[in-house]
Amino acid sequence: MAEGGAADKADFLQWEEECNCLHAQELERLYMQGVKDGAQILLSLLCSQNKEDGLPATMAI
Repeated sequence: MAEGGAADKADFLQWEEECNCLHAQELERLYMQGVKDGAQILLSLLCSQNKEDGLPATMAI
């Protein structure tokens, strides 16, 4: 019975590690999506500001 318990614990630890890895990947994906969204908003604001100033879009940055 001790062997079965050790095997169950090993299986659980492997499952837990896989879940932690998947969760970390999900958090990284969400973070990167936030970075992309933020950059897109910033770029849109800069471009709209340049249009109001009458500057060409190439002079934005």
